[in-house]
Amino acid sequence: MLTKVGLDLWNVRSAGPEPHHRRGLREPLPQNARSSAVRCKKVNWYEPLQLLRTAQKVAISTILGEHSDHRLIEALTDSGTTPEGSRLTPQGAHDYHEEHCPFWFDYVSDTGDGWDATYTVAYHLAQPYLTLNSESEPQETRRGQVLVFGGDEVYPTPSSQEYHERLVGPYRAALPPLRGMQSLDSEFGTSHLDALPHCFALPGNHDWYDSLVSFSRLFCSRQSFAGWVTPQSRSYFALKLPKGWWLVGSDIQLASDIDAQQAEFFKKVAREMGEGDRIIWCVAEPHWIYKQIYGLERVEETNLAALQKLLEKRIAVYVAGDLHHYRRHSDGVVHKITAGGGGAFLHLTNGPSVDVLDDGLFRLEAEYPTRETSNRICRRNLMFPFLNPRFGLITSCLYTIAAWSFSVDTTASHSVSEAFRDSLRSSLNDPFAMFLLVVLFTGVLVFTDTHSKAYRWLAGLSHASAHLAAVFIIGWLVTRLTNDYWGLGSGSIRQRLVSAALLLVAGYVIGPTLMGIYLFVSVRIFRRHLDDASASLSEENYKNFLRFKIDNDGSLTIYPVGIDKVGRGTCSPGSSSQTDSWFVPAETSMPKLIESAPIRLA
Repeated sequence: MLTKVGLDLWNVRSAGPEPHHRRGLREPLPQNARSSAVRCKKVNWYEPLQLLRTAQKVAISTILGEHSDHRLIEALTDSGTTPEGSRLTPQGAHDYHEEHCPFWFDYVSDTGDGWDATYTVAYHLAQPYLTLNSESEPQETRRGQVLVFGGDEVYPTPSSQEYHERLVGPYRAALPPLRGMQSLDSEFGTSHLDALPHCFALPGNHDWYDSLVSFSRLFCSRQSFAGWVTPQSRSYFALKLPKGWWLVGSDIQLASDIDAQQAEFFKKVAREMGEGDRIIWCVAEPHWIYKQIYGLERVEETNLAALQKLLEKRIAVYVAGDLHHYRRHSDGVVHKITAGGGGAFLHLTNGPSVDVLDDGLFRLEAEYPTRETSNRICRRNLMFPFLNPRFGLITSCLYTIAAWSFSVDTTASHSVSEAFRDSLRSSLNDPFAMFLLVVLFTGVLVFTDTHSKAYRWLAGLSHASAHLAAVFIIGWLVTRLTNDYWGLGSGSIRQRLVSAALLLVAGYVIGPTLMGIYLFVSVRIFRRHLDDASASLSEENYKNFLRFKIDNDGSLTIYPVGIDKVGRGTCSPGSSSQTDSWFVPAETSMPKLIESAPIRLA
């Protein structure tokens, strides 16, 4: 059943035409839209093949990222000339400072996962008007004339197909392109921003897994992106906004740094800024949060640190994604906002404490969802085997191999302690069994949360010991069952086949169960393994994005938009709908203002 979703999210104003709309000029709903729009399922991060593919991409990109940098190629191939139809300042910043106020722009990060979550966010972003429920009074907002993607535009790994299916597809359905629109250099290139908004994108670590090839092809070629166009030619940018505001988007690559050419670009842009100008700085990850969690400075004495020092006096707002929830810290003047709710799985907010940052200078002002909600969602980790059914294939095989390697003839052992002593004695004399034991313990220790050495050893050893104890007990019980009760004969082919089947089934059930208990205890009690415990849940709800408004008086208003429940399906809006979107999300909650009031910087 459809909820009251979007047909009253915006109201057609009686005074004047709709500034954000070109009724009838956008691509109509295709006849085969339901089959052409690929509704990708959300990523299952604990699926065996997915784990292998992701590990491979991370390893390759990490190695290559240290020795090659695609941003250098971008800088070398950039002619430095101003393309026709673009709006650039002499120093290369994209110029919007003469646009009429109020000037609106949107920020969304960590998109391109499953269809339901990604399309729900894209749909609400794309509507010409959006009314936000709030604690005081409804907040009327407009679609941004500029859209900024903050990083990780696609999951799990980048490719042209993944971008098309997981990002372009949902956004094209939410805001179809104008008919005949192909690139910024087309006849629509100089159209007003209300009819043809612009889009800029920063790459995150997932975008970098193919050395930025697919990202650059999509966002740095001055082509159309759904109903937006992409003026940028590099993976970083600066926007000169009205009333002395600037938006700076820096690409920190995988090594949390910026290249020399990028640093030089921003130094030139900084010289173009006025004395009283202020900056909104967008980066791909919230280093202010990671500094608090990991107890170290992720932004070290590098080009990025130098850039921050150069711009620091002008920075009024820091914005980042990477963590898939909403948080705002403030010292009363400067705001540091984490907003990675564009479509990826929800990161719980009950992880490591970040109530205060920078030695108490910045305090937590708001977070979404609340910790109480996160605690409730976290309990679902106890259902890990049902949420991640294919993960059991890994533990099933490992349990069986380990049980066979450590097993001895325990038919004469009538207690667990006797069987344990016999198995331990045998394993110490078996090089393969000892090697397997070391590998299993090492694997679990590597998996264990790494930013606390004490927790890594204590929790890692406990976790590994629990699995090994389970392997031993299951193996002993299977041996007793097949030999003593079923009389299949120790070492016979029939006994081994039946034992293997029982071990596989037991490993499929017990292994994931222990993993779920471990993740629940870690994040709920010790506040560790936030990323792993959140990824196992694949929670699609509690999405967010940011909407900004610059007024005539130079003030900046930030509207943090929250969506408690994403749509679980879509339907055609019909010819009478006042939206150009191809579909309307079904069974979604109304967008709301996350905080009690918008954030206003005078």
